[in-house]
Amino acid sequence: MKQTYITRFDEVGAGFFDSIAWAFEKYGQGDNSFFNYGMIIGNEDSPERIELWKTEPNWNTPADLVLK
Repeated sequence: MKQTYITRFDEVGAGFFDSIAWAFEKYGQGDNSFFNYGMIIGNEDSPERIELWKTEPNWNTPADLVLK
């Protein structure tokens, strides 16, 4: 599943949003089904991950030093 996010994750958290999309796909029924469908399409059909960072950010990194 291709992803486009502003932030990046290490190997431990790489599948976090994939898990959310899988849950929406499996349980996306009822009142929020249209929103859930949009989430699934947004995750699966988006272009490759866009890298916005010059270096890997952390909690102590000022944004203006990290953004390209």
